[in-house]
Amino acid sequence: FPYTTLFRSESVQADPQWIKVDLGSIKSITDFVLTWETANAKDYIIEVSDDNLNWTTGVTKTNMASGSRTDRIYDQNLTGRYIRLTGTARTTGYGYSIWEFKIFGNSLIAPTISFATSGTINKNFGDEAFINSATTNSSGS
Repeated sequence: FPYTTLFRSESVQADPQWIKVDLGSIKSITDFVLTWETANAKDYIIEVSDDNLNWTTGVTKTNMASGSRTDRIYDQNLTGRYIRLTGTARTTGYGYSIWEFKIFGNSLIAPTISFATSGTINKNFGDEAFINSATTNSSGS
């Protein structure tokens, strides 16, 4: 597609924390790029779901470096309508802080973004979503 969320969001200072993306329909997903601020995930998973109820873990990352970084995850063979990024362990005492979450596939999408406590932010921007001043996340599943 690609689909990009551009925002700066910091979660509460607890584990786990998640952010969910609704792609609007089931898509083939090939790559992810996550741009983290200094307070980031040491361990995280990316899950996919067709129905927002049954989740399959597509990516598991552990012992990731502290400090600002960009994680590039290529050559995935996933399908789903919903993508959930869940931080399971933090690199600092602060919450998770992410600048950008990119999802790549083979068609254009109209995304909706959900945070753990703020409900759903209904923003449909074609192939790019820009979320500013995102609310604080809290744990969820």
